[in-house]
Amino acid sequence: MHALISMVGLGFDSFLACLAIGFYAASWRERFRLAVAFGACDAAATLLGSVWPHPFPEPLALATYFLCVFLLAMAAQSRRELLHALPVLLSVDNLFGGLSANTAPALGAGSALMALLGLSLAALGRRVFSTLEAEV
Repeated sequence: MHALISMVGLGFDSFLACLAIGFYAASWRERFRLAVAFGACDAAATLLGSVWPHPFPEPLALATYFLCVFLLAMAAQSRRELLHALPVLLSVDNLFGGLSANTAPALGAGSALMALLGLSLAALGRRVFSTLEAEV
């Protein structure tokens, strides 16, 4: 159960960022590549973080981190080069997860799935918004 909670907790930043930028992503191919990049960067950061143990940040620090994630994702909408840097920037939380190296593949897959879920929900929202706008 701990692994599932860690996967969701450490993948939530990918979900949140992709929910914010997914409304503007161009194609499904680009969305898929972005989700894979989030997963790969989170897996690599988990591997690096397993070398030395770090305590997990306190709730206030996590809230601040998630606010920064959202603001970075909003900024990435207008600057495409920042969009490609987001997976690397947002993998910092996995450095401090304090998990073992054998959890890295599962965390990477979970992060990629969370990113894809955020991108998909944003695309659905875009479609619904466009439909409602066309009816008015």
